[in-house]
Amino acid sequence: MRASAALAALCCLALPAAAQPSVSAALDRAVVGVDQYFYLTVTAQGTRVSEPELPVAPDLVIEENAQGHRRSMQVQIINGRVTQTVTNEWTYEATFSSVGKKEIPPVKVQIDGKDYLTPKLGIEVVAQSAIRSQPQQRPGTRQPSAQNQTPPTEMGLDDLVYLECEIDRNQVYQGEPLLLTVRFGSYWAPGVMVRGAQGNSISLPSIEGCYEGDIHRDERYIERDGQTYSETAFSRAIVATRSGDLVVPSVSWQGRVTAPTRFGPSSANVEKYTDTLTLHVKPLPDAPGNFSGAVGRFSFQTSIEPGPVVQGAPKKFTVLVAGEGNADSVAKPDFPDLDWCHVTEPEIQVNQLEGPLQFEKSFVYTLTPSESARHTIPSIEFCFFSPELGNYKTLKSNPVEVTVKEGSESGDLVVVGGTRSEQSGVLEVLGDDIAPIETRHRGLSKPPLPLAADVVFTGVPPMAFAACALLLRHRRRLEEDTGYARTRRARSRSMKRLRKVAGSADPAEELYKALTGYLGDKLNMQDAGLTSNDVSKVMSSEGFPEALRDGYAKILRACERHRYAGDTLNAHEVQALTEAAAKAMDDLDDALAEQRRARA
Repeated sequence: MRASAALAALCCLALPAAAQPSVSAALDRAVVGVDQYFYLTVTAQGTRVSEPELPVAPDLVIEENAQGHRRSMQVQIINGRVTQTVTNEWTYEATFSSVGKKEIPPVKVQIDGKDYLTPKLGIEVVAQSAIRSQPQQRPGTRQPSAQNQTPPTEMGLDDLVYLECEIDRNQVYQGEPLLLTVRFGSYWAPGVMVRGAQGNSISLPSIEGCYEGDIHRDERYIERDGQTYSETAFSRAIVATRSGDLVVPSVSWQGRVTAPTRFGPSSANVEKYTDTLTLHVKPLPDAPGNFSGAVGRFSFQTSIEPGPVVQGAPKKFTVLVAGEGNADSVAKPDFPDLDWCHVTEPEIQVNQLEGPLQFEKSFVYTLTPSESARHTIPSIEFCFFSPELGNYKTLKSNPVEVTVKEGSESGDLVVVGGTRSEQSGVLEVLGDDIAPIETRHRGLSKPPLPLAADVVFTGVPPMAFAACALLLRHRRRLEEDTGYARTRRARSRSMKRLRKVAGSADPAEELYKALTGYLGDKLNMQDAGLTSNDVSKVMSSEGFPEALRDGYAKILRACERHRYAGDTLNAHEVQALTEAAAKAMDDLDDALAEQRRARA
């Protein structure tokens, strides 16, 4: 009986609950002409999402290469626990070659190791005579008229498509976001067909020394030299992580263009290339101590949850940063110490707004007052670098006056952080006159077995199963628990990075990534865009020793100075900083182990 109970308990430990994935599909229209393009959009949410497995149906053709792929992530940090919700969206071009009411079978997507199916979709296909021929378009675009179009027979096939690449600024500060846009256009006229080697998708260039955001796609009709083109614009935010001159590589497109001529359709292979671009990145001036790490244009405000503030009752207090910039670079604000209430670590949410550069980032603190009186939440500061001013700017919120009413119940107040679900297993003693129930009365126990038999029959099987269960649990956690996997693999990843430092073209950058990546993995936090000031704040909030914080930040500042100056570390400096970084990682491990022992 005891062995069965042990097996059941171990099975529960080995199978932790996972977040519920989701998948859906949608069409951009309900009626389409024969051989006319429509869009199939597949959306999947989960931790590990594979490419969709496209369905097969009679007379249905779906382009295998997605015309657009968007990936968005929402991050929440609750009491130090990071939760990431990742959403992937693919858009495919599709056609039907016969009329009738058609059905698109379910699309299969593998999410977190399991297969999920979308619902079936219906669409009506009609003859071209019943629906006017038009190029592919999204809802909200306006179909142009072909009356004033120059016949394609008077134009070269190479002139029927164009490819352009641009950045909205040629000079920025380090950390300042800018917009990279690639435009591909094809001539709009009956009979003109353009087929790219990879569909109509474009591979955006990767820029060394830059952080790159998600790709946004926009389709529209435009006028160029009095002629109409169907244009697709691919854009993404880029943020330079080091100063100096950076190169935006050339973008290419290869495909086949077909157009009518006096002697019938004519086709040719066409290649298009853009020019390389140069981006000049200026270093930031020396930062003040309260610099948040953000560079761009921002607004800043605070608010408290409406309604009365009552002693012992939690209340939400929100700090909201919105604007144009890199959301990852906005660190949590320094919240004032309040001796009259308990303040939890903030829940952090990032929402991407319209356009690749616009975002909102909120820090939601839970305040639990312990004293009934009139109190003040002091002003909170947000310091960022303003490219327009060429200097740092500090925004301050207004102090918030709150009147805490006395709670309806008396007695000692115990305030704990976390959500209600996180505290569902906490035992609360309601009074001294309520005694616990004794479930192990000797009169109810069976006579004990001999010691040897007891060990063999009750000890060995649970121990053997425990070893297997723990191994399975470990493997399962590596697959499903991002924080656990990052912590377990932090050492090997960062040591691999350190070994690459000496041979890297930019040793300071490689060393910086190794240190911030190790800290991010160990604490399960976002490490992209972290500055030395951010690292100092994080390590201070985690209670690490001052010597460790200063040593860690000192190495990062040395790397920052070389990155801002645009020079390269010499061999002696590389060796010294690499050895110091390895020691700092060891010291961080020791500090974390000491914290675990103190909590035990």
